[in-house]
Amino acid sequence: MFGVLHQQKGKFILFEGLSGSGKSTQAQLLYDRLVKDATHDVILNREPSQGIFGRMIRALIERQQVRAEWVLEAKQHLTEGNLSVFYPVLQKIGQGEPLEEKERQQLFVLDRLEDIRQTIFPVLAAQKIVVQDRFNLSTHAYYSAAHPGQAAMEYIIQLHKQILGSAYLLPDLVFVFDLPAEHAVARLEFSGKTIDIYEQGEYLKRVREAYAFLAEQLSQRTNVVVLDGMRGKDALHKEIVEIVHMHLSRGDV
Repeated sequence: MFGVLHQQKGKFILFEGLSGSGKSTQAQLLYDRLVKDATHDVILNREPSQGIFGRMIRALIERQQVRAEWVLEAKQHLTEGNLSVFYPVLQKIGQGEPLEEKERQQLFVLDRLEDIRQTIFPVLAAQKIVVQDRFNLSTHAYYSAAHPGQAAMEYIIQLHKQILGSAYLLPDLVFVFDLPAEHAVARLEFSGKTIDIYEQGEYLKRVREAYAFLAEQLSQRTNVVVLDGMRGKDALHKEIVEIVHMHLSRGDV
């Protein structure tokens, strides 16, 4: 359901949760701390990525126009294997047609494949640490919130298998940030950030519930820590650093 453990000597540390939960701030703080400690080579990586599918995703969720040249470039990425079945999604984008939620999630997983191949796997193979802001749990949580039920969960599982195949990596350590949806929205509004299509209050309540379920399921496969996003930034950072150092010292991650 969540991928397979990679066999590389690098470490894959994932931060997940609602937008506004503090996950991105804490991912940045951990990255800065590891760089300062100079004991490990580390990168900070985010989804959506800076690749072609990531750029398209950001434009779509922020209700902006997708450039025609992006669509043409993306089509070149669908020429291998079984990925050509997703060509109709790009056709709809190129024609300015709205996408169904499952079609948007196809873009997220296609972006994930490109990100794994071009960034995550090479970094892990080089024995470095990847601090990752969003990965597969986001796809599961946000799609399940829009389409409750086992069928939705199974769709995302199969979508990952279809697109990622053996590249579907399981993180070594996962931090899931939990806080009420209304607080997440308030933080986003206070920050002045443009509220995208996934950052609406009632919808985020269901996303939060999905994250709680997913964290419990994922804890049976790898190291998962659920953190209270209402806590202060410094206290959370201190706890995260202690957990990471503990796992690194004993080889769990």
